[in-house]
Amino acid sequence: MLNHRHASFAAELVPNLPPGQGKVVLVARSTPDGAEAAARMVTDWPLAERPVLCLVADLPFPASRLTRHRIKAISRQVSAVIGLPYLFALRNLGDVAAALRHDRKTTRTARGLHRTLARLACAKDTSP
Repeated sequence: MLNHRHASFAAELVPNLPPGQGKVVLVARSTPDGAEAAARMVTDWPLAERPVLCLVADLPFPASRLTRHRIKAISRQVSAVIGLPYLFALRNLGDVAAALRHDRKTTRTARGLHRTLARLACAKDTSP
């Protein structure tokens, strides 16, 4: 859904990404373990420009209190936090391309994600 091969805002683990070549997007599940993994990653973040954190709902319910607390604790260490809802079509069809073709909610979510990431790619990072 990030469409990282056709956009300038995301990369799939590109070592030594030159400054200004795009935003790094970390994707994590919206579970306590996913939030903890994201926290470990951004706490030791080696680049001056902060990453974007994309949280993918693991269940069709709100994230747990512990998950929300962990994300709030690291929210200043990332340039943005984007939440993606639980998408049944992705679980049911098992293929993002098929879900994008057959499910409106998945298509709308992907378009919204692309718009948000494009906006963030144009924005300057205001990290201290």
